[in-house]
Amino acid sequence: MCTIALLHQLREDHSLVVAANRDEFYARPATPPQVLDPHTGAIGGLDHKGGTWMGLSQAGLFVGLTNQRTHLPPPENARSRGEVVRAALSATSFDEALGALFEIDPSEYPPFNLVLGDGRELVVLYARPDGIEHVPLEPGLYVLANDRLDSPLFPKTERFAQRIRPWIDSPWPELSRALREALGDTSLPEAHLLPDDPDSPLPAPWRHALQALCIHTPGYGTCSSTLAALGEDGPHAYHFAHGAPDQVPFTDLTALLARA
Repeated sequence: MCTIALLHQLREDHSLVVAANRDEFYARPATPPQVLDPHTGAIGGLDHKGGTWMGLSQAGLFVGLTNQRTHLPPPENARSRGEVVRAALSATSFDEALGALFEIDPSEYPPFNLVLGDGRELVVLYARPDGIEHVPLEPGLYVLANDRLDSPLFPKTERFAQRIRPWIDSPWPELSRALREALGDTSLPEAHLLPDDPDSPLPAPWRHALQALCIHTPGYGTCSSTLAALGEDGPHAYHFAHGAPDQVPFTDLTALLARA
């Protein structure tokens, strides 16, 4: 599971701002961001299957993926969703990446939601066994969890948005600080306010624990955090916390893009 906040075309200095947490089982290791494709200057972390959940490239692309929560079992011999993100980051343009995404067979993967942006355009793709839905996004603030945008089953997305809205027009140091603090938010809504989800494979106490923006449970939780900014001229900033952002400081990895 992951949560991705996106500020699209709301600022003059950075036309796309991304603040995201990656949630995973602690037993599944992952590396901090590294060069994934020297040709496009793509960087991102590597998961235990050799894919990535999120990354940026010198070509000016941002790609991020969240799993779609479902009670259905994954396809037999399912491919890793992390392959999809790596493939998109290997493109040299937004149109090339979008075209490559439409060429995949979604029935080969567990369902997912993917965000693709280049500082000009931003789209979300919903990949389900029966096809891929492509939704271009207008300028605005968006928060994507493990379902479609604006899903009522994930009230934490609106809580994230509420924390961000007052800072959208603030100087970048103030906005970036507010985003880091929001990423480290461990608070939970009252359990009785959690929406019913009869199709969820998870029991109610587990669903409640996952409504924190920064999750801490004995075997599962927020394993890393990303704060990035892009413009129409390419990536501007890339910061990464290799651990829960309420416990681990962010490291500035922007120079890694220049060396890719």
